[in-house]
Amino acid sequence: MPELDRVDRPNLGATIDIRLFRALSLFSLRDVVGEDASKTLAYAGGKALGRRTKFKEFEEFLQWMEKKSIARTKSFTFDSDKGIGNLILLETLSSAGLPNLGKPACSFETGLISGVIERLKDRRCLVREIRCYGKGDPECEFYIEVLDVPAYLKRM
Repeated sequence: MPELDRVDRPNLGATIDIRLFRALSLFSLRDVVGEDASKTLAYAGGKALGRRTKFKEFEEFLQWMEKKSIARTKSFTFDSDKGIGNLILLETLSSAGLPNLGKPACSFETGLISGVIERLKDRRCLVREIRCYGKGDPECEFYIEVLDVPAYLKRM
């Protein structure tokens, strides 16, 4: 997204410490709006970002995620006939290295994946994190289902 590419920080550069992102997304937002609302905001923010992307193929998005240090792809499968897929990510921005929180922590990544798929398929989709570093798992795994519902309802 060109509007995000311009960074005028000649001394500090374009990167920040991942711990700052986590402090904001996992703790600061939770303290202000509560745990459920903070997860919803992270998911909605990821989904809005995903919908704004211009990727032609999902694999292009996976390469972008690694380039932007969001996550590395371990595997991706998708059955076009059934509209069902599975994505396993490593080193996720939101949760890699976290202690076992007993629950998934990748709301941002879940929303981002959902938004990109909805943009590519022009259909609503369900993305659910079924394994996560935040639950003590060795990787993050996402179940993907493209629904037979238009992604965006047109106004009359």
